[in-house]
Amino acid sequence: MTEYVSIESLLSRAESSQQRGQWAQAEEAYRVLLLQSHVTDYEYDDWARKLIRVYEATGAAQPAAYIHAYLDGSKALKMSAKRLQAEMLTQQGRHAEAAECYLEDGMVAHAAIAQAKGKNHEDASELFLRLFGSEKMRGFAYEMALTYFNYGTETTRAGGDKARSHEALVQSQQILESLAADFEQKGLRDRAFDCYQVLLELGRNTEQFENLAEGYIGCIRVLKEDNLKFYALQYYEDFIAQAVARKEYNAAATLLSEAGQYCRRSGLPYGRGYWSKAGDAWARCAQKHLEDGLPVSLAENALLASVACYSRIGDFASVKLLFESLATLEVSEANKNRYRTASARYNNIPPTNQSSPELPSYLKKQNVYAEIWYADLLSWEKGSDIEWLAMSIVSDLKYHNSIRRRALSILLLHDADKRKGSTEINLQLIRLVGELQSYGALFPLEAMYESGNDQVKASCVSALKFLYFKRSFVILRNALSSNTADIRKSAVEVLKGRVFPHALNPLRQIVDSYDAREISDAAIEAIGKIQTVEAGEYLIELVRNERGTMQTAALSALAMIDNPDIAPILKQNIAVEQDDTTRRKLEKIISNLR
Repeated sequence: MTEYVSIESLLSRAESSQQRGQWAQAEEAYRVLLLQSHVTDYEYDDWARKLIRVYEATGAAQPAAYIHAYLDGSKALKMSAKRLQAEMLTQQGRHAEAAECYLEDGMVAHAAIAQAKGKNHEDASELFLRLFGSEKMRGFAYEMALTYFNYGTETTRAGGDKARSHEALVQSQQILESLAADFEQKGLRDRAFDCYQVLLELGRNTEQFENLAEGYIGCIRVLKEDNLKFYALQYYEDFIAQAVARKEYNAAATLLSEAGQYCRRSGLPYGRGYWSKAGDAWARCAQKHLEDGLPVSLAENALLASVACYSRIGDFASVKLLFESLATLEVSEANKNRYRTASARYNNIPPTNQSSPELPSYLKKQNVYAEIWYADLLSWEKGSDIEWLAMSIVSDLKYHNSIRRRALSILLLHDADKRKGSTEINLQLIRLVGELQSYGALFPLEAMYESGNDQVKASCVSALKFLYFKRSFVILRNALSSNTADIRKSAVEVLKGRVFPHALNPLRQIVDSYDAREISDAAIEAIGKIQTVEAGEYLIELVRNERGTMQTAALSALAMIDNPDIAPILKQNIAVEQDDTTRRKLEKIISNLR
């Protein structure tokens, strides 16, 4: 029987049950139909409206409101629970009204953030202050730091008590610095990155360059360690722009030189452009020192640093001009003569024709600065609540209809389980949560994995195949270490599909940490599918340093990489490889590389 006939048969059964007043059978049949998230809008909406009539006949107002939220938000606002109303009002930008609904539902963090987004800063400040004394906040250091940050920020915007605002921001800074150091020490770099992001924003808001620098430098370090080259370069670019805007030319020049060195080590072609800009920044730094009346030696050192940058890229015309500038400084006559002599050496050298490519705009990542000081507090307060996760999606038109339909199915299934008094976790519900493809889905999955039986744990692991986020490795690592064969089997299958750039570092850690062959082989296979230069470099390293099954798996994965940028790296490694057998294996790989 084809899928179309199956749907027609199910629809016929639903309509027949509805006509006979067999509401339970009709409800179940329509709910199954609404799981078909791929059908046309006309079909889906027609089934949804028919299910509303079933709910109206049985007095089930809440699930009917869920469907109205999908179809027509304005009607749902009049009939739904406060929680759903709050989500819809937030999506419509009616933040003050949303805050009232959140408060009626006991969600203080949500209410505070709604008021902050509505620019009702005094109300937001009072609500964030209320969070400090919340019993729920106890023991959550990171969330407390975010609350301090938001309270200090909103109090400042409201023109409130400056001393209390400053104290709160200092508290936030101290907690975040401590947490970031601890997270990095434990290898939890993504958690450390979140702390640095907030410190960065704190620096922006308070005009404190030290906090701004700490945030940027921490973010750049984490991104470089995770081999996220273009993200790292974007943070370099943004930090440099901030430094120049504040006339912190010394910091800007240092950062530009670092970025140039990083490009050189990473094989990226933008190093020359960064060193050229570094030379200019050092020259501007020297000029500022002179304008500020600082010792001439500081300006002299800055100009010599500029000379070093331009010499590195062979721009000797600029070098000549810099030596001429050095000779005009109020320095010793011996130094002046030395600089004049140095300038004369470049009299007959033609100008360089080499281009200095810069990081193109299309390689810069969009929306990398998420408002995590809001998002992480919202996730913390929602916790593992599946219903609320789906409510935040079902009426939000920024999501594709197929995702909103899955959210609707979650709400209807969850409601049906509650009305039946079911206490078991529905395995179909777990699958649907994963299919939302939302970062927020990881929180309920983590909670269900921790509290569930083996069947639930295996289902939670399988649901990860739709969730391409680094945090998915939290469940995955636990599952790979499980004593239950079915859970480990599910984890190995999901591991093979962790194919996204951010997964490279966690996959490398798994290869290094697990002795079981099926686990390391699955991780290596996934690395081969990532297709980046960084993935290829790691696989080449494995081929050269490992033997036996590990080397075989790495060779197979390396053969899957279809990236011509790997070729020069392979050639370099072949040239220095001393083991004849390994060299021949690498040569075979490069001969097949397009």
